[in-house]
Amino acid sequence: DIKVVLPDSYNLQFDNKLEGIYNYCPSIMQVDENTAYIYYCTNRESYNIIDYVGFRKGTRNEDGSWSWGKERQVLAPRENMWDAHHTCDPSVVMCNFRYEGEEYSYLMAYLGCTSYDNQDNKIGLAVAKAPEGPFIRVGDAPFIDFEFDGSEDIWEWGVGQPSLINLDKEGHVLIFYTRGDRNGTRTLYEEWDLCDLSSPKKLCEGTLSTAGLKDLNGNNDIMNNADFVYDA
Repeated sequence: DIKVVLPDSYNLQFDNKLEGIYNYCPSIMQVDENTAYIYYCTNRESYNIIDYVGFRKGTRNEDGSWSWGKERQVLAPRENMWDAHHTCDPSVVMCNFRYEGEEYSYLMAYLGCTSYDNQDNKIGLAVAKAPEGPFIRVGDAPFIDFEFDGSEDIWEWGVGQPSLINLDKEGHVLIFYTRGDRNGTRTLYEEWDLCDLSSPKKLCEGTLSTAGLKDLNGNNDIMNNADFVYDA
């Protein structure tokens, strides 16, 4: 007989106990030794694949494991807007931002779209004064837009899967994201001064190199859906 023993990291951290409800693409912010916040994609109705951003507060137990609080959905699709079908793939950082004269401490980047075929994705921003929200969108338009061709002979995934890094604990951030279009799939980055989100300033942009990145067969590989951390 073969007995499979999985490490503790494979154990479910939380479970909705409902069929047809999913939790994926987590982004975790640990604020101290015993407190963490997790943001992730989930749906509201069983087997209805429309993404919302879910949130839970985590508390470390004496044995080092984590207990997660009740789910709160902190961002939802908006009818007749560019993010009408999905709001997902959240990445959240804690900084100091101003938006329309108000001070905020949490910035979220997320993917939104109107398509049901995984095309024409775009990236938006939202801010909050507390980790559990409420999150307020920064403007009505995407923060990073995508010009969708719509031709049937090409696949245009768009831009999404953002990963935020705060560089100075203020409003200076890097945002990494995936872009998929007629020229292929790659990971891009943009550096922004977002101290005043009513007047954002792009400082630089570029494409991450994939030199030396190989797939399991030894062939050159692409980079997508990547996550990043920064150690000053």
